[in-house]
Amino acid sequence: MRKKLLYIGGIILLIGIILIVASLFITADSIKTYNSFSKYGNTTNEWLSSEINLSSQSQLITTGNSMYVINANFLPQVNQTNAYQIGLKPNINESIGTGDVVSTYTVGPGSFYVIYFNSTSQHYQFQITNNLNTVIVLGLLLIAGGIMVVAGIIVAIVGAILKPKNGSKNELDDVLYGDGDLNNLGNKK
Repeated sequence: MRKKLLYIGGIILLIGIILIVASLFITADSIKTYNSFSKYGNTTNEWLSSEINLSSQSQLITTGNSMYVINANFLPQVNQTNAYQIGLKPNINESIGTGDVVSTYTVGPGSFYVIYFNSTSQHYQFQITNNLNTVIVLGLLLIAGGIMVVAGIIVAIVGAILKPKNGSKNELDDVLYGDGDLNNLGNKK
């Protein structure tokens, strides 16, 4: 029984570690960060990302002040005074300690640009999470892997400290725990 618990605990632990590592690698591949912007327009304070082409619903997170996500069809019409009206509206808008704003958008398939207005190109960035459903499933696998690691450790510890019952059929355990005779080890009774 002890050995079975140790093996089962080890297998659960190994499966949990595999789930954690796999979900971390796949999730990291699904989230991309961009911080490269080019000057746009005739003014010195318009900055534009490269075109973002999305084939499925995705999450886009911008970090910076006065950043907007614009549908590619409306880009020629955008300027500093109307960018808020033309741009997509964020699901979440939060100020962070540096004075920047973190905005989260859920965007469907299509082509988009991230644009901001500032005289310098400083610490502005955006992240795209492709296929949001996949990332959610991978997050759940990460949690399941963590639970399996904990369960595997507990089962292995229980298997390691569990003492055999009296009248055990395992002769080596009988000898180690004082119920058997070392001289008769391996001899059938």
